[in-house]
Amino acid sequence: MIKKKKTSIVQIVWNLPFFLLPFLLPLTGAESGPKQEIPFRADKLSDRVLFIKSGQSAVMSNVTAVATSQGLVVIDAHYKPECGHKIRQIVEKTFGRKDFVYLIYTHAGVDHMGGASVFPEALLIGHDNCPMRIDALREQLQSVDIREAMKPRLQSIQDQIDAGPASPEARIKLQEAMLYWSELTELMATGLEHIKPAITFDDSLTLHLGDVRVKLRYCTPGYSESDILIHVPEEKLLVVGDIFNKDRIPLISEKTDIRRWIDVFKPFVEGEEDVDYIVGAHDELMTLPELNVQLDYLEDLWEGVTDARREGLTLEQAKAEFSFEKKFPQLSHLGKRWVSWPHDLHERNIEKIWEAAELSGPYLGQKPPGMTPELFAPGILPTKDNEALYGFFNNATLCLFDRTPVDLEEWTPAVYRMELKAGKWTPPNASPFLGKHWYHYYKTAPEGEQVYFAWRGSIGEKTSSTDVNIWRVRMASEGWTEPNKLPPPVNSMDMDTYPKVTADGTLYFFSNREGGFGGHDIYRSPSTKGKHMTVENLGKPINTENDELDPFIAPDESYLIFCSKTLEGFGGFDLYVSFHKSNGTWTDPVNMGERDQYVCL
Repeated sequence: MIKKKKTSIVQIVWNLPFFLLPFLLPLTGAESGPKQEIPFRADKLSDRVLFIKSGQSAVMSNVTAVATSQGLVVIDAHYKPECGHKIRQIVEKTFGRKDFVYLIYTHAGVDHMGGASVFPEALLIGHDNCPMRIDALREQLQSVDIREAMKPRLQSIQDQIDAGPASPEARIKLQEAMLYWSELTELMATGLEHIKPAITFDDSLTLHLGDVRVKLRYCTPGYSESDILIHVPEEKLLVVGDIFNKDRIPLISEKTDIRRWIDVFKPFVEGEEDVDYIVGAHDELMTLPELNVQLDYLEDLWEGVTDARREGLTLEQAKAEFSFEKKFPQLSHLGKRWVSWPHDLHERNIEKIWEAAELSGPYLGQKPPGMTPELFAPGILPTKDNEALYGFFNNATLCLFDRTPVDLEEWTPAVYRMELKAGKWTPPNASPFLGKHWYHYYKTAPEGEQVYFAWRGSIGEKTSSTDVNIWRVRMASEGWTEPNKLPPPVNSMDMDTYPKVTADGTLYFFSNREGGFGGHDIYRSPSTKGKHMTVENLGKPINTENDELDPFIAPDESYLIFCSKTLEGFGGFDLYVSFHKSNGTWTDPVNMGERDQYVCL
């Protein structure tokens, strides 16, 4: 007979917060009392929206109902069927109807799914990750004695009750917490089944319900891996589940995509979408400024801790540098501890960011590039400073980029390199050959172990000269060699810049040298044993009487992307693509789409 691996009580108590979730009780003394019924309060936010709050303790969860012309929509279902029945009665009495069409999980938390069976006619909706989390919870509960595992938590609450009441409000909260955890323990021990969603989605889903749209959007792993927000534009309603709560700091995961989190909420905090009501999974309604402060906390903490790790600080040093009291005094009113759980939630956030900042695998641990433009390595390369990524070289084991502090008056970046060693990426190291006197656009191209760049004037000298030249530096085992300026005919007395090199060493760049078609033209110089002996103007249809800039050449020279403001476009500099024909000529450039701004490739 095969026995399941036994999980210790310590392990199950440690892991329970990530499945059971609502550990937000502020523990202060209160006297014990008889078991009580959970009170429900129903606030009608509008003719079509009902906010239902249960109890006074933050362990109790909220429910929202929306009445549409095509049926009733309920968001979350509390922790047990009896609560589900009470919620159903309140909704039916308030709206005078029983046509429930959808029940939506904000996430797969047991305190939000227990009453789902009370709405059998409603289609159940949740994120794609909900079924997986429900299965994981079921498997975990089968491996432990849940009654034994929950004894320390229940005893902690009882100890607070026995200590005597600090206030009537504290007494009620403690009694509610004891009721909740006792009942939830028994429900799980006796096999309460949580119903999986019938409809799941990955990124977003919109329900068109006659006079109302219910827009669902996945956030990012944070409090759980299934957190979604629900937006009802016609009612200016935003339900955020456990992503944000009025009285608790938001929680970060090592899998969090902080840029996505910010982008998901950006339309609301910047006023692109009007919001009058924000409903969290617990506590009272939030205000938009309260949500924005918590969003700023996430962004500032993520950026600060990530930078700290990149700069070589230890985890303990990062915790000291970004202590809650020191860095975020404006959030002192928010809870950052769960009852009977030993960890400070703010410090846990720092630990998760620290874990996420450890880079490994191809592309700095990011997913490989696809067909849709996406922000690359958020929090790693894109930071508050200005960065430009040059690319990956040496079979993707070397990454080069430049960075300029945003507070510098002049655009003077330093060039950084990161290397993949033993499966891990090294911290960014500044390259010495340019340093603080770098003064013009820098672009790289691989030709064996070489890097090409453009420099205004002489190396190490800051100048306003318009004579920009193309240089080459080699990467040797002992480090960078001294840069060498390419001789004529590549360099002239004018601007020669933006070098790009193909797989066979052919050099592409743009220049305003004499003899061209107009302002700046694109040029090509083939390589003969590593030397560039000739230069040719690409001519028409690429070059025109004005400016063609910033060539990006395919490694096999099959296509060329460049900027131009002369060809028919949308205004300013546009991107164009042209394909290399077998006879050596180029196809007519094709505009790559509306972009009325200067674009640098």
